[in-house]
Amino acid sequence: MNTLQLVTIVKAKVENRDLVKQEILKLIPTIRKEKGCQYYNFFEDSKDNSRFILKESWANKDDLQAHIKSPHLANYTEATKGAVEIWDIIELTPIDEVN
Repeated sequence: MNTLQLVTIVKAKVENRDLVKQEILKLIPTIRKEKGCQYYNFFEDSKDNSRFILKESWANKDDLQAHIKSPHLANYTEATKGAVEIWDIIELTPIDEVN
């Protein structure tokens, strides 16, 4: 199987920006230790500080599905319930890539 590369865009409600950011930061160490996680990087949009971008790579779909179903991701979802406007996961298909 091919490596999966994703970009996730999380748009927090402005009044919940700090909560969403802190909850994502709490997740990162655990996610980076998950089976199949090749990288998991967290960014803030320089033009909109309530919009966050996660760049991630997974060894295969099974590892990604295990991540999506993980208890810590469920805890994040519960902790940020009503605080997020957009949660958009984009799976990338390489066209021209330098390794």
